[in-house]
Amino acid sequence: MQLRRHWCKIAFHDYICAEARGSSKKLTEYLLSRHNLNAPPDGLLDLHYEMELVHILGIDELKQTMTVLVYVDEKWTDPSLSWDPALFGNISKTWIPLSKIWIASWTYGKEKIRLHAHTEHSLEHYTDNEEWRLLKVSVVEDEYEHEGINVSELRYDVSVKRRPLFYMVTLTFPSYVMCAISVVGLFARFSTTGERELVGYSGTGEGDPGKATGEMRAIRKCIFKDNTY
Repeated sequence: MQLRRHWCKIAFHDYICAEARGSSKKLTEYLLSRHNLNAPPDGLLDLHYEMELVHILGIDELKQTMTVLVYVDEKWTDPSLSWDPALFGNISKTWIPLSKIWIASWTYGKEKIRLHAHTEHSLEHYTDNEEWRLLKVSVVEDEYEHEGINVSELRYDVSVKRRPLFYMVTLTFPSYVMCAISVVGLFARFSTTGERELVGYSGTGEGDPGKATGEMRAIRKCIFKDNTY
């Protein structure tokens, strides 16, 4: 039986992908009697891993970190969850609770679990980021040593480029407009009532003011009146 697990970074749901028609009680009891929740399949397990980038949530340039939303698809074959459909009413697929199934873990060495990356990266569900433009997504199959055990790993490289018009629209152009209005206001004739108006603006970063995310909130226009006679 081929198992598939789906999950994403923000909100994830784990399940065994299957479909059944008719009664499957007998089949479920048969499979669970053969399957050991705490034991991996015998021999080397080939795990096929696919990651789909959905959205770039943000980049912290000071901490050199990127936060992304992704969909992950893991596939592997467990011989203990196989059966002859002819013996169970021609049922070819069935549902089994995830809590009853052994799930692959990174704690196993490469002699037990070997990761295989999906070379084609789908961007079907990807949505653009306002500040960063996605250039490419690549993956490299590698291994590393963890407490004396060689572990198979996949390393994803996400290349992005800052959009040149981002700060032009959110900072430079509004600043130019406000400065122009301020200069004009200095030479404008005051009304007979002596009322004066000054126009200014302020912009703050998202979250920590010192965080160099480059994400500016909406320009706030503040009008100050000085009723001087």
